[in-house]
Amino acid sequence: MFESKNLLVNALQSAIHDRLCSAVYYALNFTIGYLYDLEESQDHERLLKEWRELGAYTVGCIVVLSILPEGPSLPHAARLIPWIAEYLRDYDEEAVLPIVQQWLDGEPLAEWISTNPQDEENKVRELKRLFSAIHDNAKPTVSKIIL
Repeated sequence: MFESKNLLVNALQSAIHDRLCSAVYYALNFTIGYLYDLEESQDHERLLKEWRELGAYTVGCIVVLSILPEGPSLPHAARLIPWIAEYLRDYDEEAVLPIVQQWLDGEPLAEWISTNPQDEENKVRELKRLFSAIHDNAKPTVSKIIL
């Protein structure tokens, strides 16, 4: 999936992608749950069917629109918890489209991806910390040069 020959860079890129997958699934599941709770008379499966009929691109746009500051006031926006929006803010519909399609197809997250985006964020932070530590150790310092 990623082209770098550096295993740590590949791991970090994979972790960032896993965090995005987790956040998109969480956002969609939360929104469906939110809408289902508001409209108890409406069947949960009917809502999913409507979204499947809209298609991945439209649903992806709904997710991306929801990230905007005015997102909560838009009529077709997904209802996002603010901390979820932080994980999605850097992405456009092209980035979320394949993940939305998997969700619409009923595919579960890969077994190594947590349903909680905060767990995936912790993985990203740890890999960034390792990357930074390795990068900092590779820089020559005065003591390394003198010795």
